[in-house]
Formats: sequence, C-alpha cells, structure tokens
Amino acid sequence: MKGDDKKKEELYLIEDKNENIISYDRMQGRPSTIIKIKGHKMDCLLDTINVCSRERFNKLPDIELKTTDDTLRCANESTLETIGKATMEVQINGRCYAVTFTIVLHMTPEVIGGIGLQKLFGIELHWPTTTCYKNKLFNGF
Repeated sequence: MKGDDKKKEELYLIEDKNENIISYDRMQGRPSTIIKIKGHKMDCLLDTINVCSRERFNKLPDIELKTTDDTLRCANESTLETIGKATMEVQINGRCYAVTFTIVLHMTPEVIGGIGLQKLFGIELHWPTTTCYKNKLFNGF
C-alpha cells in the first residue's frame, strides 16, 4: 500500500452530505480545502485554530483589523507574532459564514482553518487512536 493511500485510510473524514471538500494532495498530504474570501481563492490547511498571515490578509480589501493581546504557540513551543483579529466572510462550496481569524506577522501556510471554521461548515477530522504499552504501540490485537 502506498504511503498516501495509507494516510487516507488512517485519517478519514465525515464530509458534509457527500461533498468532496477535503484534499490530501496539497500541503504535503495534510488535510486542506479551498476557501474563498472577498473573491480570492486560497488553500486552507485544516488544523486547530483560525489563523491568517499578514501577507494574505493584506491582499484582501476592506476588512477591519482589530487589536488583540492573544499569543499563539506552535506545537514546537515557538510563538507567532500576532498583529490583530479580523472577521471575514468565508465561502466553501457555495456556503458562506463569518469566521474570525487571528492575523500573524509571518506564517506558512498562509491560512489555517481551525475547529471553529470546521464546525461551521460541517467538517469533522477523525484521527486514529493507539495505546502505548511498555514502549510499544498497541492497536488492540
């Protein structure tokens, strides 16, 4: 079995009414979708929090940037420099909802759709679980 096929088996998705909105062939095999904001289409990594880079935000016209004291930490404990928050109308497959993003100075990928965005659009990512016994992975067998 190829690595990509195995990932698709291990990481599955309950999608909204059989709409194929999630892709694993962009962003190094991580789950992503295409979103549209103010007529601009962009790849959006699906993860835990709604974040947008300043570079991407600056390409979107007429969106108010509000101040924030939020500090964002990455999985490796580094911090992202936040410059504000902005609420934007996000469109996926013709459906549109207002989503608040934290705007950060630098970030790749440029847009991350967190759990809040995923709930609005009916996206659920399910990760396989394993239990560790005596430093060995145990899958119930």
